[in-house]
Amino acid sequence: MENQGIINNGNLISKDEWNKYINGLKTNKTETNRERCKELIKESLIKSIKKRANGLKKFGILFSGGIDSLLIALICKKLGCDFKCYTVGLENSKDLEWAERTALALNLNLKTLTLELNEAEQIIKRVIKILKQTDIVNVGVGSVLYA
Repeated sequence: MENQGIINNGNLISKDEWNKYINGLKTNKTETNRERCKELIKESLIKSIKKRANGLKKFGILFSGGIDSLLIALICKKLGCDFKCYTVGLENSKDLEWAERTALALNLNLKTLTLELNEAEQIIKRVIKILKQTDIVNVGVGSVLYA
């Protein structure tokens, strides 16, 4: 066992030499405490939103009722920002329903626009023409803004 060797880049080196090499590697100080990680994420989100909302008297949040827009709206509410949530969707859409239910439950100011399928198609075509691209994320956000 004393003469164990380790292959490193095709060369056999001693276990002691390998341990010396490993111990000499610099490690990135990565946070491993789960609760501390949650706190760091929370602090980063709040700091980022404060930075973007700073100096704005009023603004809007594109609100789907999903976790991303919900977190942004809740943080803005906690920070005392003056904002309105906006949702655009098709008639009988689950997305519209969830956005409305979530906004009501959390007392968020929500403005909705309900479109018929043919209206949505026309808006999407116009947005693609304006943006000159068909990327679903850009067209989706652009369509909500355009509507």
